[in-house]
Amino acid sequence: MNAFMTPAKVGFVVVASLMATVWMFGQVGQSLTGETDSFRVYAMLDDVSGLVTKSRVSIAGINVGQLDEVELVEGRARVWVRIAKRPDFLLKSDARIHKRQASLLGEYYLEITPGYLGDSLKDGDEIKNVGTDVSPAELMNDLRKISQDVVS
Repeated sequence: MNAFMTPAKVGFVVVASLMATVWMFGQVGQSLTGETDSFRVYAMLDDVSGLVTKSRVSIAGINVGQLDEVELVEGRARVWVRIAKRPDFLLKSDARIHKRQASLLGEYYLEITPGYLGDSLKDGDEIKNVGTDVSPAELMNDLRKISQDVVS
C-alpha cells in the first residue's frame, strides 16, 4: 500500500502544480485593462523611441494602462493608449501626457496627468497636451555646446 501512495502523492503534486501554473499564466495573460473595463485614447508624439507595445502608462506612479498601438500619421506617431476604467479618476479634456525615461538603459513609459477642467475623455478621444523630456543624448549635446562656449 505504501508503494502506491508515494507515486500517487507525487502525481497529485505534479497535477496541482500544473493547474496552478496554467491558472497563473491565465491571470498574467489578462491585461490590466481588459476589453470590457477599459477605453482607448491617443496622443500625437514627435518621438516614440524607447516605447514599445505594452509599455506601461501611469498616473502619479500608479499603473493604469498600457501602450496599445503606434501608428505613423503624417510624419508623427499616433500613440494609442488603453486605460482602465476606474471610479477614482477621469481623464479630462485638459489631460497631459509625457514620455518619461524609466531607466538609463533607454526604457520609457507614458505618464498621464488626468486634468481638472472640461469634459471627460471618451473612447477614441485625443489627449492634446503633450510634454517631452530631454533625452540623455540631447543633454550631452547641450553640455558639449556649453563647454565649447566656456572654453572660447
